[in-house]
Amino acid sequence: MTVKTAGLSLLVSALFIGCGGSGNDNKTDLDATVAFKSAGTYDLKEYLTPSVNSINIYDEQTFTNKDGKKRFNDDPEKSTYTEKYDINASGVTVYDGQDNVEERYIIRQDRILSLDENGDPQREISRYADVGDYVLSTTVTDSDGPAPVTHKMVCRVTNHLSDKMVGNVTYNDVLEVSCIGKGAGKSEGSNLSIVIEDESTNTNFFAKDIGMISSESISCDQVETVLNGESTKQGTCTKEVDTLIGHNTL
Repeated sequence: MTVKTAGLSLLVSALFIGCGGSGNDNKTDLDATVAFKSAGTYDLKEYLTPSVNSINIYDEQTFTNKDGKKRFNDDPEKSTYTEKYDINASGVTVYDGQDNVEERYIIRQDRILSLDENGDPQREISRYADVGDYVLSTTVTDSDGPAPVTHKMVCRVTNHLSDKMVGNVTYNDVLEVSCIGKGAGKSEGSNLSIVIEDESTNTNFFAKDIGMISSESISCDQVETVLNGESTKQGTCTKEVDTLIGHNTL
C-alpha cells in the first residue's frame, strides 16, 4: 500500500479522477473561490488534526471497476495505515507509520498552509468557516500520465453534526467537508491522439480534537485513444473508504 496522509490531505484526494460519490457534492460550485476568514463558527485547526500529539490508525478499503461504471460489487482490497501527529505552537507535522515526514501545516490567522515533506508549499485552506463556506480551491497539472491533465477542485463545509457513529464509536462535534473535482487533458501527434476526462467526489468527516474519522471518495476517468483514425475508449472507477479504527494520545 502506498503511504498516505489523512486529515488535511484528504481534502485534495479527489483531485485525481472520479465520477459521482456521496455527500453534498451536487450543491458545490466548481468555480467558487475561497474567502479566507480570520473568524468564524468553526476553527478548522481544531477539526482537521488532533489537538495534542496523537496516533490515528485507519482501515482502508479500495474498490475498483474497470468498465468505467460506478458499480462496486467485488470484494475490496483491504489495508491499514497509521498517522502520527506532532503538534506545536506554530503548526502540525504529520508522520507515516515509519516516522517519515509526510506533510507539515503552518497555522496562520486566516489560513492553514500545507507544505510537502521537503517544506515546499502545496495549498492553502481557510482556517475559519461556517457551514456552506468554501475552504479550498486549487488547480494542479498532472504530467505523469499519457497526457498532461489539469485538475480543478473545490471543498466546502457542508454540515455540522452533534455526533456521528463510526464503527462502534460515537464521536461528538463533527464537521462534514465535501469536495468535487474535474480534470481534462489532451495529447496529439501525427497519427495518435489521447483525450482524458475525469471527475471526482470526496466526503470527509472530522471530529473536533481527533481529526478525520471517516472518508469516502469515488473517482472515475475516461481515456479515448485515436490511432490512425480508429477510436478506443477505456474507463475506470475507484471507490475508497477510510475509517478511523484507533486513536491514541502520546
